[in-house]
Amino acid sequence: MNIPNKQVASAVRALLGTRGLLSSVELQRATGKTQSTVSRALAALAPEVQAVGRARATRYALLRDIMGHAARQPVFVTDAVGLATQWGELLFLEGERLHLKGANVDIGTLRELPWFLDPLRSQGFLGRLRGSTMGFADGNPDHWTLEQQLYVLLAFEHDGPGAFTLGELRGELLPEAPLDVSARADHYDRLARDVASTLPAGSSAGGEQPKFLVHLETPQGYQRLIVKFSPPRGTPFGERWHDLLHAEALALGLLQAHGIATAATRVVESPQRTYLESVRFDRIGLNGKRHVVPLSAVHRAFIGGAPRHWAASGDALAAQGKLSGEDARTVRVLRAFGRLIGNNDMHTGNLSFFLEDPMALASPRFVLAPAYDMLPMGFKPGEFRDEMGYTPLALPDAEAGASDVARLARDMAMAFWSQLALHPKVSEALRQTASAQAEMLSKP
Repeated sequence: MNIPNKQVASAVRALLGTRGLLSSVELQRATGKTQSTVSRALAALAPEVQAVGRARATRYALLRDIMGHAARQPVFVTDAVGLATQWGELLFLEGERLHLKGANVDIGTLRELPWFLDPLRSQGFLGRLRGSTMGFADGNPDHWTLEQQLYVLLAFEHDGPGAFTLGELRGELLPEAPLDVSARADHYDRLARDVASTLPAGSSAGGEQPKFLVHLETPQGYQRLIVKFSPPRGTPFGERWHDLLHAEALALGLLQAHGIATAATRVVESPQRTYLESVRFDRIGLNGKRHVVPLSAVHRAFIGGAPRHWAASGDALAAQGKLSGEDARTVRVLRAFGRLIGNNDMHTGNLSFFLEDPMALASPRFVLAPAYDMLPMGFKPGEFRDEMGYTPLALPDAEAGASDVARLARDMAMAFWSQLALHPKVSEALRQTASAQAEMLSKP
């Protein structure tokens, strides 16, 4: 390359580095050079530059390493029997931009993962737990840049939700839990101590429920588990979360008994803590996976605007033909039931959908995933709440018209409160309060 051409290439590189995606015409205007000169400069920069789009919509951007990892990364998807196939490729570009190509998809995003890769993002309690070990200036993954999120996915072993994997495939190392329940409780005590030791004092009381991941080999097959755990028993927060974890198991069991799919749960107790095991519904056997996406990502991609509530989003997806009418009805039942049992935490991260075909992202269809995190969160202990007794919760009035959805939700809620009032494992204070809630709900 002669000196003038080197200067043009340097100018083009500088422009792409500061202004992001630019077309050939925009580069010609900015440099004052002809189309052929700019084309030669782009060709000379080929290892560093990525063309995005086609024909007249083509734009150019600089590739950018991901904190020491290559800007180009393969994206794999794993099927129900554990076979991983390369879905496509992710490219990280200057300006916190992504470009993804594969399976009839060619899209770009700015400062965020695309909706179908949103489950890979570090978030929630497990994300913050990972963040506490990263050495970033801010350990909260909600505040991380896109580059930091991608780096964590590439640099560390992980077993994130769903079926997509970024970067070269690696083993997913999880602790194996003993099959014997007593030994498993002891094992969980050790894991909980390790997790709790990384948390600031009192953080588990006011934030999301602490949890860890394990796997379990049973006579019925291999299970991957999410395990929530209470603070130490004998403390106000520990006793409250002991009650709430039992209440969650009861609520999910009632939904399942009425034909609504839920995460399969078991309560395991030790003298130190109470644990709620949930079998992961995005995992199948030893190596199989099924892709799942939270409502938050689906709503953002296909509905837009501020979400009102689960039912409104479900109805909107059904109107678009992306969700069956039956699943939309089930979403309405779940919301109505949740309100009647005092669940004030039904945000868009607590409802998820299976993606029917990860290879058909251009026109996706969704299937409602099993329910989870369904419990009377109105009783959740507050970080700054001194009074730890139970006060009956105000429940919503019956819906006008007494629809079949409202009747089913009310019947299940009555069963929930009535059974909780007789539950042998929860505190007397909660049993009395549950009895009062059942009486309130029984009034016309």
